[in-house]
Amino acid sequence: QIAIAQHGVFPVWANYYPFMYLAPNGKVFNAGPQKLSRYLDTTGTGLWTDVAASSLDYRDYGTSVLYDDGKIMIHGGNPPEGYTQPSIYAQTATVYPSRVTEVINLNDPTPTWRQTAPANTGRRLGSAVLLPDGKVFLCNGSSSPGFNIAAGKILMSEMWDPVTETWTPMAPNVRYRGYHSNALLLPDGRVVATGGGHPNPPDDLAEASAEIYSPPYLFRGPRPTIAAAPENVTFGETFVVKTPDAANITNVVWIRPGNTTHNFDQNQRINRLSFTVGDGQLNVTAPADPNLCPPGHYMLFILNSNGVPAVAKTVRIGMGILAVTKFGPDNLVTVTTYPGTKYTLERTDALPSANWVTVAANFTATANTALITDAGGASTTRRFYRVRQVP
Repeated sequence: QIAIAQHGVFPVWANYYPFMYLAPNGKVFNAGPQKLSRYLDTTGTGLWTDVAASSLDYRDYGTSVLYDDGKIMIHGGNPPEGYTQPSIYAQTATVYPSRVTEVINLNDPTPTWRQTAPANTGRRLGSAVLLPDGKVFLCNGSSSPGFNIAAGKILMSEMWDPVTETWTPMAPNVRYRGYHSNALLLPDGRVVATGGGHPNPPDDLAEASAEIYSPPYLFRGPRPTIAAAPENVTFGETFVVKTPDAANITNVVWIRPGNTTHNFDQNQRINRLSFTVGDGQLNVTAPADPNLCPPGHYMLFILNSNGVPAVAKTVRIGMGILAVTKFGPDNLVTVTTYPGTKYTLERTDALPSANWVTVAANFTATANTALITDAGGASTTRRFYRVRQVP
């Protein structure tokens, strides 16, 4: 609905690769790259509402990170020359990428953009990666005016600390990685930087290699280990993580795996999970709010008192898988889900239908599959079922 959602009486212009995030209020927040940020209400045909203006007119190929619940950082990029209307084709030849860094807290009653300490180098086409310790690693990109200029390559990486809101120089890239490059967090806490280029020499070179960055926390002593963790959990569930290092664990987080396009990762986000320490285990509580933790797969990290992360386990969080996987014989309906999931099973004999008949109400699963008898319905060769989770 983004294409036809209205802002007042006019459609909203949107960049090809906007900085979009699911917000705590359930709306979608557009953090840039344009100056004015907005909420998108996805109900009906969609509706845009203004939120706050950042300090730059436009952040062409800048980057952005959701670094905490409802908290967003934007950095870098530069406006097209003679900026009037955003256009990815009107690339600047004279305006250097910006060092300006800004943050916004969507949990505030009236969110506003606020400048923090600038980065050491202005950068466009940079890749920002959220790390298990909550910091943001920035690599790749160019400091030159223009679109993708290898002569202005930035090899130095930087680290942004959300506590101090400052940038620190880090180890350099080996190669220039600009347009179409990527950087992703690996389950072992390292970062892989890959690719770059069209190719379109001499400036826009094709780079087919990859390199791996080891953050400072990997040089602070031995890792803790995760012996076992569940593959699936539900919202608000308390689950067990087995570890021989339980007594020395100070933080439990999970990070959604990266999903990048054009130097922006719209999928990564971090949740800090509450936990208690048991004998050889952690009793961890999953987030209860899907607006803060969208359903899907996450890399679960435990960190010790030195801030060293374990190699992550992949955990999926959801409302519970609900699916009718088989019907018959003897009018038996097979429903597949997670144990403990409560749901209602309904049936109709034709689609479309406004006449759904309840077969089982408020049924609680005690195993991964349940067999439910449905002796009603018309004598037809086809029946249609739906299952709905009950809170």
